[in-house]
Amino acid sequence: MTDLVFAVREAEAWHALNLEKHAAHYSPLGMLGPRAVAAVQERAGAGVYYNAYVPWRGRRIKYGVVSVSALLDDLRCWRSLYLAGRMHKPVQTVKSDPLVCEAAEANLASAAAAALLMQPPAFEEGALLRDICSLSYTGDPRQVVVEASRPSELTATHRETLRRMLPPPLPSRAAAPGGRAAPRCDASLEHAAERLYAEAGGAQEGAARLGEAVRASLGRLVSRSSTPQTVKGFLTGGAVTTARYVGAKLAKRLVRK
Repeated sequence: MTDLVFAVREAEAWHALNLEKHAAHYSPLGMLGPRAVAAVQERAGAGVYYNAYVPWRGRRIKYGVVSVSALLDDLRCWRSLYLAGRMHKPVQTVKSDPLVCEAAEANLASAAAAALLMQPPAFEEGALLRDICSLSYTGDPRQVVVEASRPSELTATHRETLRRMLPPPLPSRAAAPGGRAAPRCDASLEHAAERLYAEAGGAQEGAARLGEAVRASLGRLVSRSSTPQTVKGFLTGGAVTTARYVGAKLAKRLVRK
């Protein structure tokens, strides 16, 4: 199923127009009108409203709606790491926006900084890329149920793309398989590192425990938004659609095994 995200300037106005044209895309919540839909989108979870299993040109799609301001806030400040985390992986931009592009670059730099903090003194490139892909899964309840192997699969499938996405000169800091490298955080990444230290309570962990502290910090950050966002999915998607979506995810996981 194709996963789309629309970043819009005015959520209520967008939903009003979309409800006029595609009311069938919505759960019964849509009957309450665009104001209620926009309120649920912006006040609960990660600020994203999803419609799933929508038929479109012979296929099924899932599309989310987020305000541009909420997207920028997450990319720049990791407010929820929900969409920012998705943009740590390869995505295709249909229509670019200069502010979003700039924020997306900062988001990738922050992800690289966080992943570097999680590495031991010697590490391989694959571990760094996998940890970048796993940042937004840490603390996500779906990770326990259906997404446990997703970061490794993304790294194996999109390794070259992930390498190109990283801000230079970070790829050179990781050793090739069997090699050695000592990760250091560039000055441009210090802001991300400082934020993670603050989230962890300011404790200066030793090298052996630093990765654990960063993971715990990210887990708390992600859980605060992903858990209510998952619950919101039952409201915005409806019980049948949500159960169908989770069932499909579980079936895919079983097939992989």
